[in-house]
Amino acid sequence: MADQLTIVQALAAAMADVTKLGKNQTNTFSNYKFRGIDDVLNIVGPAFRAHLIVPTCAVLDVRSEDIVLKEKPALRVAVTCRWTFHGPAGDSLSTEAVGESFDTGDKATPKAMSVAYRTALLQLFALPTGDPDPDSQSYEMGTRRPRRDEPRRDDGPRRASPNKPVSEAQNKLIAGLRAKTGTTVEAIVAHVGKPWQEWSSADASSAIEWLQTLPRLRDGEGNQDWPETSHYEGDN
Repeated sequence: MADQLTIVQALAAAMADVTKLGKNQTNTFSNYKFRGIDDVLNIVGPAFRAHLIVPTCAVLDVRSEDIVLKEKPALRVAVTCRWTFHGPAGDSLSTEAVGESFDTGDKATPKAMSVAYRTALLQLFALPTGDPDPDSQSYEMGTRRPRRDEPRRDDGPRRASPNKPVSEAQNKLIAGLRAKTGTTVEAIVAHVGKPWQEWSSADASSAIEWLQTLPRLRDGEGNQDWPETSHYEGDN
């Protein structure tokens, strides 16, 4: 194996083959250009194969949070991964990267892993981003505008209107959190302090915040369905 390249030498040879990568995709939500994981792998993958480099991945940390995205229950996930690149001589080199994503279905974790892998490869191959240097712009910090459901400093606590009905997204999120924590309907109602039929959007927000602090059950341990609400916003 003495005549084989070390992993550092193999990566250096691969870097010589991969010198640039344009931003060929557009984020339609925020309207910005980016390079997806497929764009990166389409140019990095052949260099790996040509120089006998094999990457492997280990997930070091996963953190998730239930959120509401466009009135739909969603999951935000942040992952920390370690990629180890094995060379033809049998040695290896590792690097770590963090990725974050959210999704209304079951793709939040793989999306976050793709972001982390893309970041690791861009840094490993020292590919230029083409973005302006951070020192080329200056920002003047202002006071953050408070959300409508958080306390205001000038007039005390201000939450969602007590007359606003519970939305369908809130009801679904409560049902999902109840199932994940194994919390009974009675316990949730007791926390809010009034029958669920009389809840407002603010009451549902209070229940969601409380449920998010509770420990999760293992899969399959939840029971008892959350009642269907008849006062969704817009159903009146």
